[in-house]
Amino acid sequence: MSIFLGGTGSSNELHDYEEGTWTPTINNGTFSGFLQPVYTKVGDICYLHGGLLFTNNTTSSSEVQISNLPFTGASSQYTGTVWLRRTNTGNKPYVCVIGQSGNTTVSVHHFSNGNDMGGSLIYSDFDNANTYFQFSITYKVTT
Repeated sequence: MSIFLGGTGSSNELHDYEEGTWTPTINNGTFSGFLQPVYTKVGDICYLHGGLLFTNNTTSSSEVQISNLPFTGASSQYTGTVWLRRTNTGNKPYVCVIGQSGNTTVSVHHFSNGNDMGGSLIYSDFDNANTYFQFSITYKVTT
């Protein structure tokens, strides 16, 4: 679908505009949604927003991964913000979302010290049976 930004002609046209909802999956345990995961895609850029309520208290040391993104990633590092509630992550702000080009899975990392990717959010960081996880992610998609 094309949307015009006022005026006429192709210079005022957004190509390949789409918006909708999507259903994430996780690699460990269960969740419910407290904010419907939605996306907006314009051209080769996709913006995701939503909130998951992880409904188990697992002690797994595996990193939290969210899969089934609505579009395949074209680059390996996405930007995003993550808000967590009911974790034992201390003063570690989790703000970096890392994906792999060619797939639809992301993991969440805290700030880097400048020399590494930053530590992963792992399931044992959840210290409550109901951990809130709200996110906003922007990423480049394959076309």
